[in-house]
Amino acid sequence: EHDLSWHKEPDTGRFWPLKFFARISFLPGNPTGDIQLVWGRSRLQNLVTLGLISNLTNDSGAQHRITRKMERIMLSWINENPWLRGIHYISTMECALRLISICHAFDMVRNHGVSQQAWQGLVYLVHSHAYFIQRRLCLYAYAGNHTIGECAGLVYAGVLFPELPDSKEWLQTGLQHME
Repeated sequence: EHDLSWHKEPDTGRFWPLKFFARISFLPGNPTGDIQLVWGRSRLQNLVTLGLISNLTNDSGAQHRITRKMERIMLSWINENPWLRGIHYISTMECALRLISICHAFDMVRNHGVSQQAWQGLVYLVHSHAYFIQRRLCLYAYAGNHTIGECAGLVYAGVLFPELPDSKEWLQTGLQHME
């Protein structure tokens, strides 16, 4: 299994600090490296690919193994990225991309025996990310693709998790700003 270190810079081998996200120096010239490389892996878009592969096979054993792998990856990300600590909370758009990925991925395997622990992790990740995104929407400096991505994440959370207390507000905020 590949290295699931969510804080290791692949070019330099250095690790990003696991401290409050707003105190991390990430601009060019920082001592750790190019933050984009680590962010790319943490978008969890590989889970969508695994979900697609799982849906292309009729082999229930393979579906089970793929679902467990998806669970391990997502739960590893959650365990290694405490709330608001580390580089993965610096960009609100990155949080939105991660939220969209996990929603798509686990929807594809919902009938393949997803564990209770994974569902709880998914709900935690969706709730914490949507809460965070709503409070840090990029409406000025990076308005455009960042705003659209963040609002799409809020719409996903609001539509797919109506049982969560803030879901209506997430949906309304997402749709209002996208419009």
